[in-house]
Amino acid sequence: MEDVEIAHKTLLYNGCPNVSILHCTSNYPAQFNEVNLLAMKSLQAHFGCTVGYSDHTIGSHVATCAVTMGAKILEKHFTFDKNAPGPDHVMSASPEELADYIKAVRNTECLLGDGIKKPQKSEVETKKVVQRYVVAKSNLPKGTKLTMEMLACKRGGYGGYEPKDIYKAIGQVLQQDVNEDDPINGSFFA
Repeated sequence: MEDVEIAHKTLLYNGCPNVSILHCTSNYPAQFNEVNLLAMKSLQAHFGCTVGYSDHTIGSHVATCAVTMGAKILEKHFTFDKNAPGPDHVMSASPEELADYIKAVRNTECLLGDGIKKPQKSEVETKKVVQRYVVAKSNLPKGTKLTMEMLACKRGGYGGYEPKDIYKAIGQVLQQDVNEDDPINGSFFA
């Protein structure tokens, strides 16, 4: 960390205000048990800057994990010959592997979404099918005062109260006959 601090201060002092720091395990290839991706969080907290990952591992697994942890920059060696002399060719990606690497990273970014918990567009119609609603457990005649035992929460009762609103029906008197599995809502009591 001391070396990173010196480099960071040197860059700032010499007019480079926008510094990003990439965490790296300088081994060729880096072993999974030495990757320590949590160090990215430490760097980000300590320096308050954009962080990334300089990837010396084989494959794309570590890169996708780094993206889920906030890496905004990835660096990956690539080669046209894994058997070429030098320490890093063996762990470098071939052009085909690099294409797969990029695809895996982009898919991971897509999977992360925007972080806002909300229904997705595709879920709106699905909700109508899978959402549970309050329904009558059996045929109930007009004039019945509803109790919890007379009601159930089932799929397919679209138009009934949602389960969280079941208490709106308890104690109400039916103003019409209700069939088993009919959705229960306020129109039965008016």
